[in-house]
Amino acid sequence: MPKSTRALIHYSTAEVDVFDVPNGHFNVRTQGRLYTIGVESRTKIGVTRALAPRSALLFTDAALDKFSTHSFWTLNFFKRLFGQHRTLTFGDVTWKMSDTVRQGDVLQIKDIQIVPIKDRRRGVWQRIKVVAARTLDAVVFGSMATAMTVILAIQFRRSYDAPYVMIEKLVPGIYDYLDTVGPWLLQKLPFVLAGLLVILTILLIQASRQLETKCFRDDLSKLGY
Repeated sequence: MPKSTRALIHYSTAEVDVFDVPNGHFNVRTQGRLYTIGVESRTKIGVTRALAPRSALLFTDAALDKFSTHSFWTLNFFKRLFGQHRTLTFGDVTWKMSDTVRQGDVLQIKDIQIVPIKDRRRGVWQRIKVVAARTLDAVVFGSMATAMTVILAIQFRRSYDAPYVMIEKLVPGIYDYLDTVGPWLLQKLPFVLAGLLVILTILLIQASRQLETKCFRDDLSKLGY
């Protein structure tokens, strides 16, 4: 975790009273993890889901050790670039009231525990979402690796005759196929990347504007953040 992270914040559509109870409990719904962002991120650009928050959970002190930066090797790699964190392991998050301080609509939580999901249906659904996300990652990264292999293979043929002859003997007709597929991949790839960039930009702008409909600056300031 970056040393500059003083606190992590989670924006919620639930009222703060839901969390400000003797035995606090957060039901995870995003692949079995609780997602947060550094409180210093004033622009909220790291949050990709557009929502109108009613409360905020502020994690500080020992609670920070239960989070890690978002993984980079995923289709959501941009979440790491924008400073998102998530709980270390799969499971719900709980805390004691003695570890909390409430200020307005913000609940500061100084320590948490990650516990198994007791609701079987929700737990199974979260596991399914994890498997689906990892499968999609594998398919997309596999497709990218295939595209790079095709491009390198075509370049390899143009530069080295002997290996080209050997590969052609091992897989007859492979380079005729690559000559057809390669140009098509090169033509489509820039448009795909540009489209993904436009979609991501729109999502980030929408999320940032929506979050600004509820301001927690005064409450955070009174807590020292």
